[in-house]
Amino acid sequence: CGLWDWDIRNDQLEWFGAHERLAGMLPGGFSGKISVFSEILHPDDKERVWRKLQATMAAREEQYSDEYRFVHPDSSVHWMAGSGKFFYDETGAVRMTGVVKNITERKRIEIALHESQAQLRLFASQLEETIQQRTQELELTQKWLRAMTLDLTVTEQRERTRIATELHDYLAQLLVVAQLKLSQAKSMTGSDSRTAKLLSQTQEVLDQSLTYTRTLVADLAPPMLHDFGLTAALQWVAESMQRHDLTVSLELDGIDERAISEDQAVLMCQSVREL
Repeated sequence: CGLWDWDIRNDQLEWFGAHERLAGMLPGGFSGKISVFSEILHPDDKERVWRKLQATMAAREEQYSDEYRFVHPDSSVHWMAGSGKFFYDETGAVRMTGVVKNITERKRIEIALHESQAQLRLFASQLEETIQQRTQELELTQKWLRAMTLDLTVTEQRERTRIATELHDYLAQLLVVAQLKLSQAKSMTGSDSRTAKLLSQTQEVLDQSLTYTRTLVADLAPPMLHDFGLTAALQWVAESMQRHDLTVSLELDGIDERAISEDQAVLMCQSVREL
């Protein structure tokens, strides 16, 4: 630490202790003028330091403290912390005494810490930007997957409807015609019991085939959905579970089917059936 005593009226400054070494001077190298203090101040600190000194004296404040840099003759820069006390009379400031110490190491740590914090803030900003970018990409991917799922479901339902139409309009009709032909054949068999029995058994097979075909058509594309809407289709799904020994209860509350598109209704009905 270095001590000073500044006679403000006579513009005389005395240094004691390690002050000369702190200023980078040889012992006895200080001339005792206040201008020397200004000369060894860093150029970026001069105006600010003097402005603060003048403001403190103008406000007649006693305590003063500041941090500034000394530039040594070898151009090396050293941080100092100075604190002092002003003395006044009725005309203004007459004297100032104080102490100064080297805080270069502390400042070096503070600057390093500040730079580290700046790097951390930059890294955090970059990380946040990357997370936002990845989140947006994920949201776009999810949106694309949802759209693809809907398209696949609608496409599947359309294909189901096409197959169900083929089964209803062609296979089912063939089975009905076969039943009619078989009924005609039974009426023509006469008293041949073996032929009548065979025809009856064939009739049962055709009945089972027609029943299975109609069930398959309903499973592929529930006619309730297209003919009566989503509510009726969901009720049909619940009732159809009985053949699997399942009892399903259905609760509907405030469904506005006008707000549901056909594709959405297909997706909802198909999802409920799969569940």
